[in-house]
Amino acid sequence: MINKKNALVRVAVTGGGALLGQGILRALRFSDLKTHTIAVDVNRYSAGLYWVNEAFLVPPAKSAGYLDSIYSLLARNRVDILLVGTDAELVQLAEASCDLEEKFGTRILVSSSEVVAIADDKYKTACFFVAMVFLLQHRHL
Repeated sequence: MINKKNALVRVAVTGGGALLGQGILRALRFSDLKTHTIAVDVNRYSAGLYWVNEAFLVPPAKSAGYLDSIYSLLARNRVDILLVGTDAELVQLAEASCDLEEKFGTRILVSSSEVVAIADDKYKTACFFVAMVFLLQHRHL
């Protein structure tokens, strides 16, 4: 991992064609960080792929080859951190994050699979907030 001040940070951003992915890429470009940026997307015409040092095409997140392509990306590019730029990839990357971090030393910036499962389901999210309000109300009694 990065341990030197002003060291080059190798960053991969998924969803190079999505609004969030493009926002992350812009933020990195205008930050004071020294980055080598890799944009990842399913579409070779995605704008974000053309704003970076390297572009990497992957199959759709729900396809069988998606995670294999992420493993390949990390194996070939010594990525320091992977930022998730679309919600379609959250479940797969959350579930694989520990393995990816262990195998490649890459930080995967994603919530736990439990948190992603709650956030991805309106009913589970509502139940979570009801439980939190209940706990908070009883904490002050």
